Amino acid sequence: MNTITAVSPDTDDPDTISPEMLEVAQSYLTTNSILDTAEHLNIPSQTVTKYLDRREVRTFIDNVFMETGYRCRHKLGSTLDSIIDAKLSEMSDAEVTSSKDISELLALAQKFRKDELDMQIKLMKAKAEIERVVNGPTINIQDNSIEGSNYGNLLSKLLEKS
Repeated sequence: MNTITAVSPDTDDPDTISPEMLEVAQSYLTTNSILDTAEHLNIPSQTVTKYLDRREVRTFIDNVFMETGYRCRHKLGSTLDSIIDAKLSEMSDAEVTSSKDISELLALAQKFRKDELDMQIKLMKAKAEIERVVNGPTINIQDNSIEGSNYGNLLSKLLEKS
């Protein structure tokens, strides 16, 4: 019999989600309501809200939403592919060549692909900008002259009085 031991989350990894936060996120995904989640878990709704406001929990929920159902780009693409295949098969079986339906479906598939690539490019640009801002060059300018700072002005005034 295998034993699974719980390992405490690595505090250096900002994307690590604690078991409590995961439980709240999964319950929220099931109920789609903060109040129902609080009632289901028997905790205050403020606690649920606090957990749902955490960045790592929001990221987890967003990823689940984007990877399930027809929001998932893979499922959406495969469904559209099967519709196009069925339409092509229908056209060849009926020996009727109305290219309007199939061209509309192909144009829709092309539009989905183009939009997906545009969003990936925007995401890459946003990540690059964040990286540039975070790891970019830092310029510190320090003026140590007596006239260049409030401290220098204070020293000047003190020296004048003495």
